[in-house]
Amino acid sequence: MWRATDAAAFLLGLSDRQLQQMGEFWLQTEEKTKTDGQFHTISALPAPGGGGFTILCRRGTEDEVQRLQVLCLVNKYKHHAPIWPGIGAVPNGEATPFVVTLDARQWVPDPELDRLFPVWPLPGTAAQTP
Repeated sequence: MWRATDAAAFLLGLSDRQLQQMGEFWLQTEEKTKTDGQFHTISALPAPGGGGFTILCRRGTEDEVQRLQVLCLVNKYKHHAPIWPGIGAVPNGEATPFVVTLDARQWVPDPELDRLFPVWPLPGTAAQTP
């Protein structure tokens, strides 16, 4: 289940410093997209055990929404997080940011995800911790 209220509650629980870092990550991601026109993502885990977030920047197409959902699912599972919101940003304020989130159910093992992603971290990815 995807619920924006879970994302809002998560964001309200971040400290001022964490929110400032999140804003900096957002701007970095937008700058990369403005520079090369490609989509870019950044993920962070502000408080281990408390959840993290992923920002995806590009145009907000249905394909990108699906990519963001997958990134959130994988990160939530990887970090045993209760919630992992995703924010879709569009450079230059050309469109309203969109938010997707996984519900705040307790993390549980998933044999299918273990089969699909047997190695953590995934090759070519790196999680940042603010």
